[in-house]
Amino acid sequence: MILGIFGPTGQPFIEGYLTLPRFDITRTITFLVDTGADATCIHPRDGRPAGIPFDQLRDDIVSRGVGGRATYFREPAILEFVDGEARTIHGCEVTVNIAKPGERATDAINTIYSLLGRDIIDRWRMVYDRSEGILEFTVRSAGAVLDSE
Repeated sequence: MILGIFGPTGQPFIEGYLTLPRFDITRTITFLVDTGADATCIHPRDGRPAGIPFDQLRDDIVSRGVGGRATYFREPAILEFVDGEARTIHGCEVTVNIAKPGERATDAINTIYSLLGRDIIDRWRMVYDRSEGILEFTVRSAGAVLDSE
């Protein structure tokens, strides 16, 4: 079972590993679990510290959501999540959307959390019980399962 946590205002978070093979980058990301997001999105608050070379991204798309329009770049990635009980790592190859940074540090796109979207969530079973502090995920399908021992 993969465990998540609730943030101070109740936001559901889960930690995972993001690998971008083209750039030889692997980084731990704390994702906001977002059942309203079609795809997993990496935002500048995580992308900058990870060293993503934004100027080398291609395959741009425009996304429209509650916050308005934003430019993203589709990039092949590997996402991995640790199942503490089974001591395994669940990994899958996906295409993530990497947000183009805003011009100003205060631009909303630069401050929001990276999102774990339905491209991943739909492969899992989620137990969400904030009143009991329970946020658990059971993987139903993944690209690979690795023994962490």
